[in-house]
Amino acid sequence: MAKLLLLEDEVDYRQEIADFLQSEGHEVLEAGSAAEFTPLMDQMDIALIDVGLPDADGFELAALLRKHRSKCGIIMLTAQGGINHKIASLRGGADHYLVKPVRYDELLAHIKALERRMGLGGWPVSYTHLRAHETRED
Repeated sequence: MAKLLLLEDEVDYRQEIADFLQSEGHEVLEAGSAAEFTPLMDQMDIALIDVGLPDADGFELAALLRKHRSKCGIIMLTAQGGINHKIASLRGGADHYLVKPVRYDELLAHIKALERRMGLGGWPVSYTHLRAHETRED
């Protein structure tokens, strides 16, 4: 399973999400600010980033993370549901954009999709190996 880094400034909401993800078997690092987030960037596989933070802009943090760790997964969590924010977020490096309050089963599905893309938490598939076993019809 992926190691997650959850950046959310609302303490109760962050703890609720972290508790749920931990109950699903994930290791979750928690940060309540950009100052707490940046030192942990190298310790996770997938970041869940709140957009509206008191000390930074979540979109800028996602772009910084994408430059620093190009292969990590990034899920934005935001109250901003407008299409322009969503497009800017995805263009800035996010993989997924979820509007709060997020359904936990949906959040988990997005995490699982990123894990598959990143080759985490499952049996790796070798496409070369599969092609070697393909049969041709004559």
